[in-house]
Amino acid sequence: ISALSGAFRGAEKPEDLLFAYFQSAMVVDYLVASFGEDSFCGLLRRLGKGEPVNDALAASYEPIPSLEAKFAAYAKHQAERYGPGVDWTPPDEMPTTKDPLETHPSNYWIRQAHTLALLGSSRWDEAIASARVQIELFPDYAGDDNGWALLARGYRGLGQDRQEADALREWMRRSAAASPACLRLVELDRKSADWEKLKEAARHQLAINPFVKSAHYALGCAGQATGDAALAIDSFEKLLILKPENPAEVHFRLGQLLAQNDPEKARRQVIEALLEAPRYGEAHELLAQLHSKAQKS
Repeated sequence: ISALSGAFRGAEKPEDLLFAYFQSAMVVDYLVASFGEDSFCGLLRRLGKGEPVNDALAASYEPIPSLEAKFAAYAKHQAERYGPGVDWTPPDEMPTTKDPLETHPSNYWIRQAHTLALLGSSRWDEAIASARVQIELFPDYAGDDNGWALLARGYRGLGQDRQEADALREWMRRSAAASPACLRLVELDRKSADWEKLKEAARHQLAINPFVKSAHYALGCAGQATGDAALAIDSFEKLLILKPENPAEVHFRLGQLLAQNDPEKARRQVIEALLEAPRYGEAHELLAQLHSKAQKS
């Protein structure tokens, strides 16, 4: 802990910096779990007053040597709990064998490589079976080419949308950064008109990256389909700021949503749609309805 600042200063590449942040997060987790939030807030107040980090840690908790010894035990325990029973040895550090999968059945990387090879050969059923073994080895692994991602690829190869979506949702729920899963789920859930699941996938994607136009569009469509006008209006208005590829449709949808409670604002949205697409038949019909409603009132 006392040398943690050096991990940031000595970072030579982006991965080093990310790992330094990860180490820092582990220290924070340990301090909060072991001593509570109040003590951690006290540490932050000391740091806010300009106390050196190590002095503030010692004053808030206990002498650095004993604190570091306890943290080391905590970190080791966390590492041992990560993928218990899985062999994480890199394949290039193993003796060469004719069938590495047979001699090292619990090695995650060998199993992963095998699944990828099957997918690359379009052997979908075999790839699905291998991906399931990969998931059994470590279901919570959500990194690159994790079991859920490869299982979804196998089902996609077979054209089985529901099974693909189920696998992608498992990946999404295990990761705060599963953008590929979210984007594909947005496609699948729109196709199946599963609006509530579409909302979940779109929101998850926007939490990762709030500038993804397709997620705003999907969330707006889901809100409109389920009668959640506030959600739909908010989503489409944000989408317009991002300059969508289909501005006429977005303006028209906003016109539909605003027609009941704000006909004048709705009329402006429909006119914007017609400026983008002068022959937009549905927009002409909606504008005529709004005009007729205005004359009657």
